[in-house]
Amino acid sequence: MNLITDQCMEKIFSIHIPKTAGTFFGQILQSINPDILFFNYGLESPGTRIYIQNRLVEPPVGKSHQTFFFDYLKRKDKGVAIMHGHVWEKKFYIANPDAKLICWLREPAQRLYSHYEFFKRQPHPGNERYENFKSRKQTFLEFATDQLNVNRQTTILDGISKNELFFVGIVEKVNPSLNLFQNIFNKDISVNETFSLNKNQNRNSESYKISKEDFSNIKERNLLDYQHYHEIVRTYQKIDKSI
Repeated sequence: MNLITDQCMEKIFSIHIPKTAGTFFGQILQSINPDILFFNYGLESPGTRIYIQNRLVEPPVGKSHQTFFFDYLKRKDKGVAIMHGHVWEKKFYIANPDAKLICWLREPAQRLYSHYEFFKRQPHPGNERYENFKSRKQTFLEFATDQLNVNRQTTILDGISKNELFFVGIVEKVNPSLNLFQNIFNKDISVNETFSLNKNQNRNSESYKISKEDFSNIKERNLLDYQHYHEIVRTYQKIDKSI
C-alpha cells in the first residue's frame, strides 16, 4: 500500500543520530523529491537549509528555517513534508502526532568509535562533548564510557518507543534497510554513486578494532543502546531470513 498519497500532508520526521549514516540518508530523502525538505541542524549551522520542490529557498527575513517549515505545514494539506537532522525535540512529535518518525541505529561501540574519530579529525569548539573530549585528552574507552556519551542513541530518541518509530534503518544492514524503506513508503530509490556514507577514510576495515576487554566495558555502560539495537536487528531477521 502506498502510504504517501496526495490526499493529505504526509509528514516524515527523520531523527539523525550522529554517526548513523545520516548524511547518506539525507541524500536519499532528497532524491525522492518531497514537497518540502527541512535539514534541521541548528540555527547557526550551515547544514540547516530548506528545499521546496527540490529548490533551495531562504526563509523571509526575521523568520527561522524551523518556524518557516512548521508554518508551511499549517498552510498546506497535501504533499510530502520531511524534516531530517540532529535537532530533535519530542515537542515536534507531540505537536504533530500524525508525523511518521524514522531513524537509523548503529552498533553502539562502532558508533562511539566513529564519533571519537570524528572529533579527532574535526574540532567542534563549543560542543560540550568535544570540549570534554579535548580537555581530558580522552582515550577511546574513556570517551565511550563517559556519562556524556553513553546510551546516546536511546537518549536522543527521548523516550520514543520502538512502536512509535515508523521505520528504523540499521547502518550495518544498509541495503535491507533501504529495501524496507522503499516497501514502507512505496518510493523507488536509486543510490547515486555520488552519495556518501561519510566514512573515515583512514579506517582500514569495515569496522573499528576494539579489544574484548574494552568492548565488554563499553557494552556494560551502554546497555540501553545495545538492547534497543538488538531488538531492531531481530525485527530485520524476521523480515529477511538472509540477514
